[in-house]
Amino acid sequence: GDYVIDEKDLVMDSATLLVTENGDKITKIYDENREIVGIEDIPAHVKEAFVAVEDSRFYKHSGIDVKAISRAIYKDILAGSKVEGGSTITQQLAKNVFLSHEKSWLRKTKEAVIAINLERRYSKDKILEMYLNQIYFGHGAYGIQLAAKTYFNKDVKELTVAEGAMLAGLPKAPNYYSPIKHPEAAKERRDLVLTLMEKQDYLSPAETVRAQGMMIALDFQQEERNPAYT
Repeated sequence: GDYVIDEKDLVMDSATLLVTENGDKITKIYDENREIVGIEDIPAHVKEAFVAVEDSRFYKHSGIDVKAISRAIYKDILAGSKVEGGSTITQQLAKNVFLSHEKSWLRKTKEAVIAINLERRYSKDKILEMYLNQIYFGHGAYGIQLAAKTYFNKDVKELTVAEGAMLAGLPKAPNYYSPIKHPEAAKERRDLVLTLMEKQDYLSPAETVRAQGMMIALDFQQEERNPAYT
């Protein structure tokens, strides 16, 4: 599995800011609009939201979750095609960085092997940091920091529990769960994330009810590239 892991691929694209001599912003240049943030700047409740909805056994497995994969294979066999995921956060990172998005048994096998090797090389915190900086949140925002700025006009470290849960619900289907395009679906997805957080003991029942009772208050800030610099 080592042959497919090139650490250069884990160095993610980030936006380059062009400024005047006085420090005034001119524009951003990027292939993927992303601002890298360290795991220490991401609040615990934001990390917990992603773990709760994407990979509840993240801190227990070694890259693959045998229980989840067994369940996915069983459902695939019943359906006669590839319908169920079962991927861990580490596998998702492996797929997004190193592999194509085709649904096949060979690709799934490669994904699992790469995930195991990533877990051998990096700590759980580092894997989660790379994952949160890598994923796409819709509306041109890559990574958790730019997602926080795009939807709430704030840094990731300032996100509330409800805001973090909403962002955690986006990567599965950024367009469908977009609070701009589909606010009701976005709220339902956010509330599901909060429920999962409660079930996994990240939130108390009172905290869950309070967060689910909040409306999604957006401060949407989508940046456009200056065509002269593309």
